Amino acid sequence: MQKSFEEKQKSLYRSFQPIFCAALQEMIYFNSEGLHHLLYDRRTQRPRIKSQRRYRLSLLPYIHIVLSNAIQAFEMIKSEDPLVVTWGLSFPVFTNGVECEVKVVVIRNKPSGKLHFLSVMCERKCKM
Repeated sequence: MQKSFEEKQKSLYRSFQPIFCAALQEMIYFNSEGLHHLLYDRRTQRPRIKSQRRYRLSLLPYIHIVLSNAIQAFEMIKSEDPLVVTWGLSFPVFTNGVECEVKVVVIRNKPSGKLHFLSVMCERKCKM
């Protein structure tokens, strides 16, 4: 039986190994929270609509490209207590002959914790 696109992308995500991010000078880890965020809305905890799931999962092959090539990261403090800090990194990729600015979000939940992947999106809609 053939795997669906979603199952293939889930397998791809689960195969990701930590990667060094030059912009942050730290390793970025991949855990179940990142995959969950791609598939479910964080506020409602309901599954994202099928087109949103497909869109986000289609960007998985670009995560390592962005993390390894981005030269700058933008920090955002989400909360002070407990401290939650996120960084946005972006890097242009070419797909279907069109340049797209792919943005990756990483997060640190604790002051001394590891950085881990949270989300991926395009700065503007593009066809993946």
